[in-house]
Amino acid sequence: MKPLFILLTLVPLACASAPGSGGAAQPEIELVQLSGPEEQNYPSGEIEIQFGLRIANRSSETITLRQIQLESVTDGGPYQLERETYYFQVAVEPERHNDLTFWAHAVAGGDRHAVDARAPITVRVVTFFESAAGNFRKVFIKRLAQGAGTSGW
Repeated sequence: MKPLFILLTLVPLACASAPGSGGAAQPEIELVQLSGPEEQNYPSGEIEIQFGLRIANRSSETITLRQIQLESVTDGGPYQLERETYYFQVAVEPERHNDLTFWAHAVAGGDRHAVDARAPITVRVVTFFESAAGNFRKVFIKRLAQGAGTSGW
């Protein structure tokens, strides 16, 4: 029982002092869908979805976006994203923001008349950054509305 107690005590301490936690302010990140199945006339099978990403750097150091992982976390809707990693080299200066667009692979149902053709898509997003204070990541869930005029930008 004593080793279990020691392990349970040390794990939170190890996590609190993990490399890259350096105390820098986490960036604010916004993901929007710019082009989806509706703009492509509801194709069936493999398609590309265009996303926009805004990174607002609230720290005093330059941060560099290196990777984004996307995946759908719910079934249904007009398309599904399987977990995939997209690579970048986008620097964001202190107290500035940077916008970028990219295309992601998806599988679409192709039926504009389906009950869930305009259902929102829920996406898990993991962003990986580098900075002088160390590497870090930010994980969040984003619900993306479907249909005309819902891009958010």
